Amino acid sequence: MAILVPKADELAAMERFFEVDFSTPELELPVVECPVYTMRLSGLRVAVVSLSGQGNALARSVTDHVISELETKLLFLLGTALGNRSRCSLCSVIASRMVHDFSERRMTDEGVIFRSSTVEPAVRLSRELEYFLNRYDPARVRHAVQEFAERSKIIPTEAVLDDIEVDFAHISSSTDVIEGSYQRNLWQRDDRIACYDMESAGFAAAANRHNGVMWMVFRGVSDFGDSQTKRVKELRTLSTAAAAAFLRDFISDGLKSSHPHTLNTPVSRDQRLTSDQFYSQWDGFEWFRRQLRGRYGIGIPASPLGRDLTLRGFAAICESGQSIEPGRLRQLLFGLRETYFEEKYLNYDYEKDIRGFIPGWAEEVRDIFRRHTIRLSESDVLDVGAGTGLELKPLFEGARSITAADVSVRMLEQAATRLPYVRTVHNPAEDLTDVLQQSIDVYVSLRTYMSTFFDRQAAVKEAYRVLRPGGIVIISTANGFLDKDDRGRPRVVRGLRVNGANGYVDPNESRRINDHILRLLGDFGFEGISHYAFATDIYAWGFKPTR
Repeated sequence: MAILVPKADELAAMERFFEVDFSTPELELPVVECPVYTMRLSGLRVAVVSLSGQGNALARSVTDHVISELETKLLFLLGTALGNRSRCSLCSVIASRMVHDFSERRMTDEGVIFRSSTVEPAVRLSRELEYFLNRYDPARVRHAVQEFAERSKIIPTEAVLDDIEVDFAHISSSTDVIEGSYQRNLWQRDDRIACYDMESAGFAAAANRHNGVMWMVFRGVSDFGDSQTKRVKELRTLSTAAAAAFLRDFISDGLKSSHPHTLNTPVSRDQRLTSDQFYSQWDGFEWFRRQLRGRYGIGIPASPLGRDLTLRGFAAICESGQSIEPGRLRQLLFGLRETYFEEKYLNYDYEKDIRGFIPGWAEEVRDIFRRHTIRLSESDVLDVGAGTGLELKPLFEGARSITAADVSVRMLEQAATRLPYVRTVHNPAEDLTDVLQQSIDVYVSLRTYMSTFFDRQAAVKEAYRVLRPGGIVIISTANGFLDKDDRGRPRVVRGLRVNGANGYVDPNESRRINDHILRLLGDFGFEGISHYAFATDIYAWGFKPTR
């Protein structure tokens, strides 16, 4: 893991708090020229990176280089911040529930108008922090800072140490120092904001661009922006120590209880799957070519086919130069698609899946439910592309009603044995004939929209049709494959496999499909559209308008 520290005095305070020697860096990051030090923290080797300056632009650039050069998947930004007096006390620690970027603003006759964007830490890491805070005593930080102050011969006012708390709250960030009316307007803009700094937005935005990277910001409140608190220089040292003390406790007592692959997924640089990996043995386009030629004598050109080609589009290619009736050919293709997915997934389990290697995938979906206060007990749920029903019980148990849709009758029969009260419909996502209009509150489709010959536009149209006003649609795209390296150790290959490319995994394909889904949701007028890359999947969601 890596800890990024913006200012020299904050780095010096960390050095004194952990009693380590940062006089000689282990290396220097190229281009950005930032020194990197190392230390042991709770038995773990940690890289400490000095930004050697302030600002979101610098933080963004350094964070990108840290991820690329050090190949770290877990990052923390640690330092001091300007506090919101109504939300926190001096030397209290603020952990980032959300980071707001307020860099864009303008002056009007009424005052400062801010336009913000937000970045949220990985839900899995946030959940670990919330769980930790529920059983954490802030007195541990107070005692640690008191001992540090005595060791450093700093004599703080007793009230400062007595008032130290830890809060999981919103952090705002911008490009420069804010004072006076700027401060007041910022706190009024969103009363959830506990503090302000000049690096969190750049750090968070850069970290969020990298698949599988998890991050969190810890800030100690060093002042309230007034002359009385600003002139007490010791407050910056003590607030850094408070943030460092909580980070130490979180790593040693919080993250060590997490599943190791969650926070340190072994991601491969090699983008080609091994020949015996499950998905290497399934090339959808080639399978259809072989079946059409062998069963029906229909030859298909060997030229590469586009990744977004739909089944109807494929039918048009097959019809060219053939004497078979178009309607009959489409019927054959739909039947072949059912056979293809049965052969591929009828006996599938998570031992071959990244979801088996990084547990907790069900919580990724349930976190989306919780975030938007979706009450399953009051919801009619539709699982589209349910397959054999592996997801039904962990995701939807307790829902008012559950309908499972899939192209395979045999797989739906298995799904019904996993959850006997589920209703099954033999429908493809593109044509949910047996699901009534506006009869569903929660539409979920996991990894179906990336299937071979899938028509995303038709599927989103059906999602819109069956959802009630205010209903949510959640669609996931797989974000990697589980494979093994040449020593037999597990590795994750990020991206999606490209048909006809001999096992090559395109690292950008998951994002590309997710972007297409987001555009389609927007085209159909869904509101509150958002997405997030979790450890196993990228999720996109939106709400059907109520008006």
